[in-house]
Amino acid sequence: MLAGDLRFGVIPTVGPYLMPRTMPDLRRAFPALRLFLREDLTEALIERLMDRRLDAAIVALPFDIGDLACEPLFEDGYLLACARGHPLANRDHVESHDFAGRPMMLLERGHCLQRHALSAFEAGDIHEDRSFAATSLATLVAMVEEGLGITLLPQLAISAGIAEGHDIALVSAPGAIPRKVVMIWRRSSARARVSRPLGGLASVSGPA
Repeated sequence: MLAGDLRFGVIPTVGPYLMPRTMPDLRRAFPALRLFLREDLTEALIERLMDRRLDAAIVALPFDIGDLACEPLFEDGYLLACARGHPLANRDHVESHDFAGRPMMLLERGHCLQRHALSAFEAGDIHEDRSFAATSLATLVAMVEEGLGITLLPQLAISAGIAEGHDIALVSAPGAIPRKVVMIWRRSSARARVSRPLGGLASVSGPA
């Protein structure tokens, strides 16, 4: 039986969409475990892990995690989000060349998803709209709904309902390179035996 305190970190583009689905399973599986959650950017979470202020964290790759232990959870693909009247709104799917000349609204620098979205297509046709940077995916959705631009939304957030109630079009992007959501922890941590079963539960609750 796993028990005691676990200090657990998660990035903002995963936490709100994964943890509410995972927490009930965690409580049932480990009723004696007290989970303290910290939501922060990837770089800050890794720093906290190295300083022993966290026991484990969920982040997204690619990102340099150094010598930390890593367990893959799931891959998280993307859909294009655009206003209903946008020229791409009625496409069955979009490809890299469809973004040429169409700057992409993205999260502000520091969010790993900002870099992941820019590199989602190998052809490099995605360019950032430098006139705007959002602090959250919810802000991006609201801006798209107002017809102010387009963005790529991760499947995890869409499955969790981030676009529900918003009049936007979601278009398949099958050629986009998914980000890899993983659990990381210090190899020397005494909590490693706790981290692994938590990772298994989190992977079950990944994108539908």
